[in-house]
Amino acid sequence: MSPSKATVARWHEALKSFRFYYAVGGHANDADTIYGKIQFSSEAEMLSIFERLGFPLKLIPDGAERVESGKSYTSDEYARIYHPIWAYPKYQEPGFIHIWGIKFYLEVHQKDISVHISGANGDPWSVTEKDFKHALKIEAECEKLGIVMTPGDKT
Repeated sequence: MSPSKATVARWHEALKSFRFYYAVGGHANDADTIYGKIQFSSEAEMLSIFERLGFPLKLIPDGAERVESGKSYTSDEYARIYHPIWAYPKYQEPGFIHIWGIKFYLEVHQKDISVHISGANGDPWSVTEKDFKHALKIEAECEKLGIVMTPGDKT
């Protein structure tokens, strides 16, 4: 069950760098999420952010099999192959990471890193009070590391 509008308003008041978004639903195959961004201006700055997070990006070896758009894969095949960052294809997309005792999803774009939080209760499609507390913790830890976050805009 999605959080109430009153709960979301309380979260938004407390959060500096994250916003809650309800799932579009239907056939969109999306989930409720708490969403924020980390901006960067260069590849070097992007790499520095991941180093400070303690999660350096992995280089994809030359000749390694990479996911291909439009190609079907079994779950095992998909898990075995590399998923390059579209804007920086020599690096592996980080996807789900686990730091500070929190599992969350990172996706790198041309000039920002999207941070998605959901599923703390075991259901990846839902957001709960525990996810909200995780967002507060991520904000605090990023601030300690000098990583500037901004609210994510999914519109």
